[in-house]
Amino acid sequence: MKRLEAAIAGWGFALGSSAVASAEVDRQFGLTEGTLERKTGIESLARAAGGSSEVTLARDACQAAAGGSLAEVDLLLATSETNVGHPALAAALHESLDLPSTCAAMDIGGACAGLLHAFSVAKAMLASGLRRAVLVVASEVHSRWFTPEKVTWKLGALFGDGACAFLLRSASDAPSTAFRLGDFTFGCDTSFADTIRVNLKDTESEELAVDFRGMVLADVVLNLLSEIAADFEDRIHTARADFAAYAIHQPNPRLVEIFSRQTGVPLDKIPAVARTAGNLGSATCGVSLCHILSALSREEHPGPVLMASVGPGLQWAATCLQTQS
Repeated sequence: MKRLEAAIAGWGFALGSSAVASAEVDRQFGLTEGTLERKTGIESLARAAGGSSEVTLARDACQAAAGGSLAEVDLLLATSETNVGHPALAAALHESLDLPSTCAAMDIGGACAGLLHAFSVAKAMLASGLRRAVLVVASEVHSRWFTPEKVTWKLGALFGDGACAFLLRSASDAPSTAFRLGDFTFGCDTSFADTIRVNLKDTESEELAVDFRGMVLADVVLNLLSEIAADFEDRIHTARADFAAYAIHQPNPRLVEIFSRQTGVPLDKIPAVARTAGNLGSATCGVSLCHILSALSREEHPGPVLMASVGPGLQWAATCLQTQS
């Protein structure tokens, strides 16, 4: 039986409409001006306006990704670490997009690794032949949760608001120039689960209980991303220099710079999402991938794209995207 591949037929993203300068974030968290940019490389954070939510940001991203093809979508997969309550994000977004009842809706977990988890589910559903057009979306509004009253600046000042969406089809239904999803790799090392834990202190309030060991987490993430990059070079028999781009987890710009130095990956192959928008959680890799796909769509034979992210737990997921030609 011929193996069916999943390909990206459309993409789009939406960021919080306010770009809050790092100096203003310093002031909000009681820091000396210049602290955030000096320590993390973040120049500004994307923050959602008062009337925006995970649903509205996701809706805008989905409309950009699917355009006139929304009526053809028969599966919606959504992930978010900040959306709470019921209906959950997938059902709420289904209603906002006015999708037909024949379109299934499913929520996927994993926090920062959630988008890759959703991609793997989409690929399996397309390969089974049960679905023909899958819309995958990640959306986060951290600014409502990570406020100076609830968390320290070492966590709260790093995160922005944004969403990304992708329309996936079987490769036979997508243009030959479309990037297809390769094999996935997953992992979970609970020995590092205590590097970041965020929970509600009780059910009566929105006060957060936070455990965050940033330095340890940074080292673990850097090591994992370096190992994943080396692993996929071997998997697809492609030298690092021949990869077109890297849509990787971006805790902050300084860590991206360290990853670049450690691996020899040029910084211009990693879109600088976190520098002007902050860490977007599950949407970070996706917004980065949107920039990459838009740039590579103008090239005739682009190289492969590595996509990898690390989430609390400690979970990670990765895949490599390549064109069919």
